Amino acid sequence: MPTSNPLTFGLLQDMYESVHLLTQTTNYRETLPEVLRLLCERLNAGRAILLETTPTKATNTQLYFQRMLEVPVQGEPVEHNIPRLLLRKKFPQSDLKKWLNDLVTVSKKIAASPTAPETDQGIWAIAGEADAARKLKSDRVSSTIIKLLGVSFSSFVFFPLVQKETLWGMLFFSSQQTKPWDPQAVMLARTNALVITNFFARQYQSNQELLHREFLIHGQKPAEKTNPPTTLPSQDNEAVGPPANVVTEQPLNHLITSTIPDFIFLVDIELGKAIYSNTDIFLGYNIAEADDPLDIFTGKIHPDDQAEAIGEFLFKLRDAQDGEVVQSDYRMRHQDGHWVWISERVKVFQRFPDGMVRQYLSTMQDVTEKKMTSLKIIESEQRYRNFLSYSSEGIYYINCGEAIPIKLPAAQQVALYVRNAFFQECNWALAQMYDFASAADILGVKVSQLEKRPYYATSPAAFQDLINQQYKVEGIETQVQAADGSTRYFLNQAVGIIEGNHLVGVWGVQRDITPKRKAQQALYESELRLSAIIQDTQLGIWEWLPATKKIQVNDICLALLGLKGQDLVLDETQFIELVDPEDLPILREAIDFHLNQATENYQVDIRMGIAEGERIWVQLHGRLVEKDDQGEPKRFSGTLLDIHQLKIAELLLAEGEALLKAVLNGMPDTKLRINSTGTILAVYAASYQDTGLPFSLPEVLGKKLAEVLPVFVAKGLLFNAQKALSTQTLQTFEFLNTHNDKLHFFEARVSTVNEAETLIILRDITPLKMAEKALTEQVYKYDQKNRQLEKYIESNLQLENFAYIASHDLREPIRTMRTFGQFLKKRIGSQLDKDSSSHLEFIISSANRMNQLIEDLLTYSRVNTDPMIREAINTVSFLDNIVANLQSTKAEANARIIIKNMPSSIYGSVVRIQQVFQNLIINAIKFRRPGVPPEIIIESKETASHWQFSIADNGIGIEEEFHEQIFVIFKKLHNHEVYQGTGIGLALVKRIIAQHGGEIWLESSLNKGTTFHFTLLK
Repeated sequence: MPTSNPLTFGLLQDMYESVHLLTQTTNYRETLPEVLRLLCERLNAGRAILLETTPTKATNTQLYFQRMLEVPVQGEPVEHNIPRLLLRKKFPQSDLKKWLNDLVTVSKKIAASPTAPETDQGIWAIAGEADAARKLKSDRVSSTIIKLLGVSFSSFVFFPLVQKETLWGMLFFSSQQTKPWDPQAVMLARTNALVITNFFARQYQSNQELLHREFLIHGQKPAEKTNPPTTLPSQDNEAVGPPANVVTEQPLNHLITSTIPDFIFLVDIELGKAIYSNTDIFLGYNIAEADDPLDIFTGKIHPDDQAEAIGEFLFKLRDAQDGEVVQSDYRMRHQDGHWVWISERVKVFQRFPDGMVRQYLSTMQDVTEKKMTSLKIIESEQRYRNFLSYSSEGIYYINCGEAIPIKLPAAQQVALYVRNAFFQECNWALAQMYDFASAADILGVKVSQLEKRPYYATSPAAFQDLINQQYKVEGIETQVQAADGSTRYFLNQAVGIIEGNHLVGVWGVQRDITPKRKAQQALYESELRLSAIIQDTQLGIWEWLPATKKIQVNDICLALLGLKGQDLVLDETQFIELVDPEDLPILREAIDFHLNQATENYQVDIRMGIAEGERIWVQLHGRLVEKDDQGEPKRFSGTLLDIHQLKIAELLLAEGEALLKAVLNGMPDTKLRINSTGTILAVYAASYQDTGLPFSLPEVLGKKLAEVLPVFVAKGLLFNAQKALSTQTLQTFEFLNTHNDKLHFFEARVSTVNEAETLIILRDITPLKMAEKALTEQVYKYDQKNRQLEKYIESNLQLENFAYIASHDLREPIRTMRTFGQFLKKRIGSQLDKDSSSHLEFIISSANRMNQLIEDLLTYSRVNTDPMIREAINTVSFLDNIVANLQSTKAEANARIIIKNMPSSIYGSVVRIQQVFQNLIINAIKFRRPGVPPEIIIESKETASHWQFSIADNGIGIEEEFHEQIFVIFKKLHNHEVYQGTGIGLALVKRIIAQHGGEIWLESSLNKGTTFHFTLLK
């Protein structure tokens, strides 16, 4: 037994489920959304749209659109309002069939493609097949629906619901998918479309049978347009035949309805006409003679009221209970062209079995006069509200809460006002002034609550002013402090509302003039700044009135022109005489050009002053600011600026440029100025000079380098020029050139002039090369001398060792001589005569000096002999220790030592760097000026590779001729009696600094202090 195809089995399951859903209830419409969602899922479609149509009563060749249901695959189903276009139009089935045939033709063409589904059911298109989609979107029916629903799709499946040559509706599935439709899913959708079509046709047939029975029961003939029923049919009337009293009541009913001023109509939706009316004339139109009476009701409605009168009205009527009145107001055009406001009240008169409205009773009343009066009131109130809402001024009404007797003392009135008054009405502008988000937030707020806000001043004083001025204030300015701390300024107007000698409220207008006050303050400050700028820049101000031939100037202008203290108003002649005669034509030409060409202003640099020797260069700036009625100049204004020094500098610069050009031409090198392409723009060289180059100087301007130099030289120069432009650095290279049978060596130096130009300096270095050759020949001789120098250095080192040993051995006899000298002074010093005592003192002093000299010499020797240990030194604590060690010396001289800008650490020998600082500080204290306390400043700064220190003092200073000698060992500038010392200290300092990779130098003038600078390698 063959197995079942799983796809086929799934198709059968879905088909059974969908058909079962449609048939399991008495009202298939309830399950339509669920079935359509199931089909969407099976088709992988985004949504389904079901449009139901029914034929008209008169003929089956025309259709009405009844319902439109949209079911998305996700979300709730929606029953849309039928667009007004579809409600009012009847579409011939012949047009619809032609449209469907066109779609079928397109679909068959697509079916021939390899991607077509294996079914010929329905009309469909896949993504990329634009013809079918274009056809669907171009039709006036489907394009209206697509536009209404905002549907977008790449592919679709479309089923026309056709039975017995009548179109009962359309079923449309859309998708954004790009793959072909599933053939089995299409077949499932087609089956359900057939079932839905059958339901639509059967229900229409049932409705027609029911209408026929109603006609038999009531004897009503809908087709008889000229004979409306004399009695309104009743939905509850079940008797067959007319009622017994119909004959006697007909004249009375007709009399009543014909005399009622309102228009009464009984409208049959299915027939599309009014089957009864109490008048033949409606808004000037003859209903009885109209081809389409219903068009009078629908076609004459104002376009803006169509939705209210037709679309929304039908849905309201459908959902209304029997006996419920549905009312709407709208405008209709009278036959004479003017618009009439109609108030329509409608009741359902008869329904179809499914609950849909078949007939309704409409009462229409002309309410134009009433409506216009109401609209005027609304418009007036709206204008008032708009005035409040959009006014930039704060408008408010404060209700006193409790009427305040105006005969009470002012203090009691204030107390009642503050306690009970509240804001009853205000606009957004006022709320914003008090930092409320909206006007609604301030309504109901009591004045006392507003005043409790910490940043607003209280208003009792303002209300006191209102009382004092007979309950009306105008132009009162107040100021408050806002939440952000800024000050706000308000201009107030208020009037009290008095009723029966009681104050019931206060109307007020409050304008925020904060920007105005700030602008005034800013203007005042700006004027102060401008005045300060004019004063600081010494800007002269002038104003010329040609009609009066007067020129008014300020004090600065007078001072610039040498007229200080004179009258601020000058005559034209007096002003012109101040201009240098050579510059007067320049000024007149500038003014004429300004007037003739209508330029914005004019500006000239001229010389002005009361005499030739006292004239200065000024920059005169002016403009025409006003003309008279005839267009003639009425007022000029301008400034006068002293540019004398700048102009002199400018003239000197021009002379300097000329001088520079002369210098460049006078230098022996050849200078070529070129652009980025290698074109020669300028040449600088002496006319008499033999350049040794293969070109004549006057002929190379405007030519390329390659045209005047050998190719390899030109390429080299251009390459280095481009490199200089890109790196902004100097480029150099050398080349050879033969000229007049002689070999010349050249050095080229290339530097930038600006972003696009370079200067090439060509120097003939042939003599230098010859000198290099000669120098090379001397290398051997120099090598021999170097060997001799090495021996000398070796002997010098031995000499240093000898000095160390000798000085060490000399210390003992010197110490002995000093000791015995001191012993003799102690034992027999008092017995010696004056000369012997002086001789003994000289021996002891000399021994001490000799001992110190040997000690310093030992220290100097150890700098080269002892190993040096370099380590990190905490600079701040290191210097603090040095200063502490010198405390007694510092206190004795009343010295002040200032240390600033020190690095956190340096690197070197602690002991030796200590000797450097200590020696320099002691020298600064020692060599002080009499009566002037020493002041020593120690500073540092960082360079790329070193730390640079400076030790400055206010001492006696050193003459410039001794700046180098003081670093020579044993060199002393002062005798021992005035300033003690051995002359080794600075030599020792220099050697230690050299060991640390640094240098030492000084800046000093006699009696102006000394600054020692030295560097230490990082």
